[in-house]
Amino acid sequence: MTNVQCSICRNNQAIVFEGISLNLYRCGACGHVFKDISKEEQEQYNEDYFSKVIKNWLDYPDYQLFEFIHKEILRLKGDKLLQVLDIGCGKGIFLKYLKKKNYRLELYGIDLTDNQYKGIHFIKGDILKDELGIKFDIICSVAVVEHIDDPRQFIKKINSLLLPDGIAF
Repeated sequence: MTNVQCSICRNNQAIVFEGISLNLYRCGACGHVFKDISKEEQEQYNEDYFSKVIKNWLDYPDYQLFEFIHKEILRLKGDKLLQVLDIGCGKGIFLKYLKKKNYRLELYGIDLTDNQYKGIHFIKGDILKDELGIKFDIICSVAVVEHIDDPRQFIKKINSLLLPDGIAF
């Protein structure tokens, strides 16, 4: 037993996986598997992150995933004007894809980096700290939650930004 706290249920009865050098933990209460990473070991979010760490993702975006989400938006919400937020939008690849596919979407993206693209509202900021002053029909967040220290707070924030009949992807 160890004193590491589960980021999902806050239980501190996590059990270390034995024989694995990755220092992984499984929460004894909820089953969540996680790694306890010190602040020093965490990825640094700067321009090198885009040019080196996730270069492959930027060079070869997951267009199948993008199209799946786009089709689900249409299936669930129809072809009406919708406000869409992409949390952790990075360089805005997903939003640019949606912009080309659907003119009826009012697109917003928030990230810690600067962005500009005609027809997309980019916000430089931290979703957990900044107030946006707007609610959304659709909120997307692709490959972000694994970078969040407190996933519970992250989900609460997403819920607070959704309209009553809003959908999160």
